[in-house]
Amino acid sequence: MRVVIIGGGIGGLTTAIALQQHGIHAEVFEAAAEFRPVGAGIGVPPNAMYVLSQLGVSESVRRAGMVLEGAEVWEGDDLLSRATFDAGPESHGQPMVFIHRAQLHHVLAGHLQPGTLHLGKVFRSLVQQPAGVTAHFDDGTDVTCDVLVGADGIHSLVRQSIFPDATLRYSGQSCYRGVARLSVSARLPERACEIWGGENRFGFGRIAPDEVYWFAPFLAHAGASETCSERAEAVRHRYAAFPAPVSDLIARTPVQEIIRTDVHDLLPLRSWSSGRVVLSGDAAHAMTPNLGQGGAQAMEDALALARALSQCTTHAEAFARYERVRRARVARIVRDARNLGWLAHLKPRWARRLRNIALKNIPKVATERQLHWLHTARV
Repeated sequence: MRVVIIGGGIGGLTTAIALQQHGIHAEVFEAAAEFRPVGAGIGVPPNAMYVLSQLGVSESVRRAGMVLEGAEVWEGDDLLSRATFDAGPESHGQPMVFIHRAQLHHVLAGHLQPGTLHLGKVFRSLVQQPAGVTAHFDDGTDVTCDVLVGADGIHSLVRQSIFPDATLRYSGQSCYRGVARLSVSARLPERACEIWGGENRFGFGRIAPDEVYWFAPFLAHAGASETCSERAEAVRHRYAAFPAPVSDLIARTPVQEIIRTDVHDLLPLRSWSSGRVVLSGDAAHAMTPNLGQGGAQAMEDALALARALSQCTTHAEAFARYERVRRARVARIVRDARNLGWLAHLKPRWARRLRNIALKNIPKVATERQLHWLHTARV
């Protein structure tokens, strides 16, 4: 079997590693001509670290990032929620790691078999035949394979090729992101933190001894366009009243590296496959980032798909098993992530007061049960 993966992001690279380690020939075709250290940070939660441990990659990721002991949610000086990541049996013994996306990308690419990552290959279209599927690229080349995996993200061209009516759904939120440079000795908690403030929200976590990834969601209409300097000024102004260390993190971020992204998810698809083409990660089930599970669910997809293709006799049987294993879990996370984004951005003060009382009175056992479900991979 020959598998072609369109998209060399986190999901596509993990899928290729998983397939190769299950004895399946897999190649990745990525549009970018070279991998550059772009983007910001990402959390690799215990369920994703479990997948990476099955592929022999988790220790490399752990060394390249920072292990965080827990997470907190605040509104002003009011602590609303605290969770601990203790890497116990309920999380497969795996930690929560924060890491720069470029570092994670580098680690994953380094675990591919030589010669199986192809850069500068811009996917254009596909044609399915009874015995295979052919991918056409903008440089005029064609590649024929037995199975084609669309791992090309939320704006997937592969998905558009097989499900042209698929619909993205705007969350009502846009998000600034960046990586601040701090001194190694700068005092910050060894945990992820979020600060809620009605229309605006700010979160951060250390991704290296001298780097802190931060993200700043806010209510806004989609489609706004800003220059680098306008973005920097807008984020400084919007979060000026937030408590320390928010202003300092923004000030220590290079202006040209502040990113703004409108936050969407994907309305559920009727299927994740058509013929010999199958979708994974954001191409199949894009979710808002509020639970920090987008990359993690792409990694779970990777292992589930590799196992299905290695164990089933036909691609159709494998796709059915893959979707059966993954669909219900992903659907719940998509729903919960969207709901959490709504809850975090309540604007009326009375609604926020009621929410805060409810959050502070959730029994610890209920929080632990939810984290156990979220952070235990089921593949």
